[in-house]
Parts: sequence; C-alpha cells; structure tokens
Amino acid sequence: MRHLLLLPLVFAACASGPVRTAAATQEQQAALLDRVKAMAGTWEVRVPEQPPGTSTFTVSSSGSIVREIMFPGTEHEMTNVYHMDGGTLVMTHYCAAGNQPRMRARAEPGNAIRFEFDSVTDAQPDEHCMATLVLTFVDQDHATAQWSNVGKEAPAGSVQFEMQRTK
Repeated sequence: MRHLLLLPLVFAACASGPVRTAAATQEQQAALLDRVKAMAGTWEVRVPEQPPGTSTFTVSSSGSIVREIMFPGTEHEMTNVYHMDGGTLVMTHYCAAGNQPRMRARAEPGNAIRFEFDSVTDAQPDEHCMATLVLTFVDQDHATAQWSNVGKEAPAGSVQFEMQRTK
C-alpha cells in the first residue's frame, strides 16, 4: 500500500524532468537565433581562389527571421533564411543550383552552430545539394562558414568562407 502512495510522486517527477529539459533546449535554440541576429549587417566574404564577395544579414518579420543574401547582385546570389521551427533553429538555403535544402541547428563546442541536413525541395534523389553548414563565431566582427554538400551530381566536398564585418 505504501508503494501505491509513492507512485503519484514518481510519475510527477518523471513528467516534470523532460519539460524542464525541453524548455532549456528551446531557450538554447532561441539563443542560437539571437547569435545569428547579431550578424546583422554586411560582411566581406573570402573564399579560397576567388575574388572577395559579400554577404548581408537582415533581421526581418518582426524579429522572427534572419535573411542572409550571399553574393548579392551576382549570378551566384543565394539566400538563407534562419528561423525557429517550434523549439529548433532551422535554416533554408535557397541555392543557385535551384534546390532548397533545409537544415536543423545544434550548438557546437567552441562558439559554433552546426546545421545538419533535414530535407530538400525541388531536387531529385541523390542530386547535389548542400548538407551542412557550420557557423563559427571568432568574435563580433569575424566568423567562418564551413559548407559541405552531398549527392551524385557533384563530388562531396566542402568550402570554408572567411567572413569579416564591414564598417
């Protein structure tokens, strides 16, 4: 009988644990979006063996998204949209290749955010698309963006962009 009286306490303890964990995770994910919001402005982008380009970050839609335009005004212009999906930060990459991979974020050690492939629209199975992005924040004016791709259309590879905020 004594054990039956303890069951409600055990169930209450089990039920309250995941709720706190989910809330903490949601807060951590929202902090990741805040980190991307802090990138608002124009950045010079250096890619190995390419002339410098720019990337512009704008906070939009009442602060619920960050829109990044990579290489604006060029034939390789692309757009990334960062926003929350429930309790997870996601990013959709509107690629110059014509597909739209979607990636989900998780914090990485060393002041980085890792976005991992979730899904892709407007692409055939095994078609080339971007699969990961790791944003590493060196300081408020310097960051790196490490992109990698997957697919049979192009060999898997990666490229790192060195980014510096312009004044």
